[in-house]
Amino acid sequence: MARPDGFAQELHYRNKPFGKKMKKLTYHIMLLAGLALMSTACGETENFDLELDTTVELNVKYKTATVSLKKESVLVAKGIQPGAAGLSFYGIDGYGQTLYGPEYYNSTSGFYFDKDGYACAPNDEDVRLFIDFDESTLALAVGMVPDVCTGDEVIPVRIGLATDQADCRIRLSVKIYDPDQSSQITIDENASPKDVALSYTLECDAATSGYELERINLKNNAELAQAFVMLPDDMESIVVASSSNPTANKIVFGLTQPDGSITYDWTANAGFYIQADGYLGSWSNGDPIWVELSGLTLVCGHYPGKSVAGTKYVIKPTLVYTKGGKQYQAVVTVTMQF
Repeated sequence: MARPDGFAQELHYRNKPFGKKMKKLTYHIMLLAGLALMSTACGETENFDLELDTTVELNVKYKTATVSLKKESVLVAKGIQPGAAGLSFYGIDGYGQTLYGPEYYNSTSGFYFDKDGYACAPNDEDVRLFIDFDESTLALAVGMVPDVCTGDEVIPVRIGLATDQADCRIRLSVKIYDPDQSSQITIDENASPKDVALSYTLECDAATSGYELERINLKNNAELAQAFVMLPDDMESIVVASSSNPTANKIVFGLTQPDGSITYDWTANAGFYIQADGYLGSWSNGDPIWVELSGLTLVCGHYPGKSVAGTKYVIKPTLVYTKGGKQYQAVVTVTMQF
């Protein structure tokens, strides 16, 4: 069913304000005569035209997953495509009522949702997610609200797209995944420490305006734990959080350069700016890539405007563990493909 014309709308989110500019409002939809509104709050069966799922990583920042709708056959058949007349993204609140379009957005270009998948206020005590809509590409940016999710939740979000001629109700099941699986790692404590080589490949976008691009959680890497013969929490507890040469019974952060040498001279806040050829660089020189260490997480980024699309940068951040007068190296080869 297409979105009806001639209805009045007011907004109410459980008596909780959207923000400073939006006070207590009440949402009503008065449909044209003879048009019935399905109310999920009354326990009636919900019907959806399209059911999708996505995964969002549990973390401490507003990182999003992209869900593209443009090629979904249901939407194509209904003519719901970029540029369609009256195109609107909507959310459904806990009363089964529908919030159409930008007039009711309370996120950048969409809505916040609670643990049950209903549109809610950003300060709702059960808020979990936000979803922003890009009408030019028919893509959704799905993200979790930091510090409110515990991981391993699946939230059945109720959303939809409508035009002047068509309507598509969508249930998007969002799994919030906790990437920290370090507690499940076991090691042979009788083994001796050894060097280890790890590798990761990152797909990066040179057009990204921010500095940070991706994170690599080494705390979950069982191969690293076994190489240093330490459980992840124990490793993290001995990481030196400043520029330092190898130190007894500590893990320090270095950069292995193309000639095999390791430098410990940080040129970024907690790590290194790196030249295109993999040697130590600096921000002042406009070098394109940087890597930092936060606990046991590698934070990889670029200097906006300096990285080049189509270029592959290979960097080798390195953890050096000193025990019994010997140094053990974990060389992490990170390929950043722009």
